[in-house]
Amino acid sequence: MNKLRVLLFETPRNYYYNLAFKEAFYSIYDKIGGDPTLRIWRRSNAVVIGYFQIVDEEVSEKFARKFSS
Repeated sequence: MNKLRVLLFETPRNYYYNLAFKEAFYSIYDKIGGDPTLRIWRRSNAVVIGYFQIVDEEVSEKFARKFSS
C-alpha cells in the first residue's frame, strides 16, 4: 500500500510562483515517481481553474463578485 505524502508549501502573495511550483513538482513526479502526493496551498482573492474544468461549473460568479475588489 502506498503512503500519502502531504506537501504544505505555499507563497500566498505570489500565485504565479505557486502555479510554477505545482507544474515543476508534477513534471518531476511524472519522471521519477514516488508516493501519491496531496499539495495544499491557498491564495486570497483568486480562483485557480484546471485545464479540464469548466469555469461556470466551478465558480459562482455572483458569490465571487462579493469578494472582488
